[in-house]
Amino acid sequence: MVVDDTPSNIDLLLEILGDDYDVQVAVDGPSALEIMEEEPADIVLLDIMMPGMDGYEVCTRLKADPRTFDIPVIFVTAMGEVGDEVKGFDCGAVDYITKPVSAPVVKARVAAHLALSQASRILAERNQALEENIALREDVERISRHDLKTPLNKIVSLPRILMADTALDERFRDALKRIEQAGLTMLGMINRSLDLVKMERGTYALEPVAVDLPGVLERAVSDLRESAEAKGCVFKLETSQMPHGETDLMIRGDELLCYSMAANLIKNAIEACPENTTVFVEAKQTGRETAQFAVRNMGMVPEAIQDCFFEKYATSGKKGGTGLGTYSARLMARTMGGDISMTSGIEQGTRLCVTLPLAEETALPAVPPAIRDETTSIDIPDLKILVADDDPDNRNILAAYLDHPSLNVEQARNGRQALEMWGTAFYDLVFMDVEMPVMDGMTAVRQMRQIESRQPERGRSTGVFALSAHGGSMAQTCKDAGCDGYLTKPVTRQALMGAILDWTAGKTDCGARSSEVESDPCSGQVEIDKDLEDIIPMFMENKAEQIRELEHCITTKDLEGVRRTAHKLKGGFNMYGISLLGTICADLEQAAVRGEKEQIPRLGREVARRFQGMKIIYK
Repeated sequence: MVVDDTPSNIDLLLEILGDDYDVQVAVDGPSALEIMEEEPADIVLLDIMMPGMDGYEVCTRLKADPRTFDIPVIFVTAMGEVGDEVKGFDCGAVDYITKPVSAPVVKARVAAHLALSQASRILAERNQALEENIALREDVERISRHDLKTPLNKIVSLPRILMADTALDERFRDALKRIEQAGLTMLGMINRSLDLVKMERGTYALEPVAVDLPGVLERAVSDLRESAEAKGCVFKLETSQMPHGETDLMIRGDELLCYSMAANLIKNAIEACPENTTVFVEAKQTGRETAQFAVRNMGMVPEAIQDCFFEKYATSGKKGGTGLGTYSARLMARTMGGDISMTSGIEQGTRLCVTLPLAEETALPAVPPAIRDETTSIDIPDLKILVADDDPDNRNILAAYLDHPSLNVEQARNGRQALEMWGTAFYDLVFMDVEMPVMDGMTAVRQMRQIESRQPERGRSTGVFALSAHGGSMAQTCKDAGCDGYLTKPVTRQALMGAILDWTAGKTDCGARSSEVESDPCSGQVEIDKDLEDIIPMFMENKAEQIRELEHCITTKDLEGVRRTAHKLKGGFNMYGISLLGTICADLEQAAVRGEKEQIPRLGREVARRFQGMKIIYK
């Protein structure tokens, strides 16, 4: 496209370019924009000084339209001052050709920028394909996790139940053992293939429970006994007792990860040990907070890989070896809060030692002592309380604040579940988040009050306190829905206990309570209750994972995913007093609702940037 108000200039450019390109012409800005809208050119040569609409405005409009944004614009003009060039580049031009034009210069500049434009388009298409492939892979991983692991858990669990029958025929017992072993092997493969990348990134969502470490080791040894016997090797399993005569050695972790890690290390030991030797497996408590299990064989790790033994793809002389076994074992150990070490020599053989945290010292969710000590001294009658919030981090903090001998706290993840739980059991108090998926909090409260009005036999009404980051008219909206009080996020322990004391004192209107936390939005500094110091690291991990999920939704243009994830982030940040990020996430949520596709990537980048720069101060 050549745009110039002087016919002789157009004729000259047509003569220079006409043999190599199809050239469209326009004699003014509006005509050029109209032609470009109907049939966009691949490149535009644009005069600046034109009557009515000058070249700067034409270029600005082309760059403002998503359909023509990427089309290169070259100014062809007699205006050669530095200021003119800067203004042109600010409008989005890629180059300048000064009049009178030189044919070789025009041809070279046009050819160069067409090639660059084509390369950019190809690169953008490849990036889009890569993003789609990444999204597809993650979708496949999620489908695999649900579609494979769920039935496999039954395959692993049900044989164990059936084998408890003492009258079971030995043939069937042996078959069940093989089924269980096959299921555990498949689960280990799935865990390693689906979770390895998340462990590498530090985003694996661990849900720790108390795991019987000796039991896991015994099962792994039993499952691999045939492999050992085929090589003429035997096992020696030793587990020391816990202090005070207790027989269990319970660690904090994930049972399937523990089994996969132990079976992997024991299998490697069998493969590495000389024939007709012993593989030693032992477990013991090593301190007030840690336990260890070790696997030792009489083989020696080749010196060439001893220094990089736990690195990815490190292997030497092992047929079919991938070098992922010990690497994944270390990832699993560190994911569960532990670590792994190795010693190897000719005389002592090779010993791999895994250290893991004891369950008794690190039960989750951990309730900080300061919260427990302060709240247990408050005189409160026995109460059954329901906490409803769609964010597990928010539920954890509320449960921590409500840790008291007189309070029995249960949790619901949305309004519908809260309503169902309330309908089958009496709760003295309900702390209800306002904005939740499936059913929002206020809809649930209205239905609760309607049921109470129709069923006077239920007795006195349940006390309901709304939880929200919104102020102003929201408190009145909650009161109109039937709430007894309103707590603004971030909710503090003092505000919760104050609400409970107000309600138990018989106040009919407990009012609105503010829990504002002062922060410095410019520096990224956020002040958080010191009593939450033990909970915040898990909160930060969860938010980091949700931000990655948000970025994925933005990349794949999943507006509903953006809205849903921004809503979760907003609730979590507001709950902990991180109000600036909560506000940005609220804007992002609304942008997704309104379909503002230009605003969504900018707000998403702002969320990630602010989160990365956040500094937490405990007070």
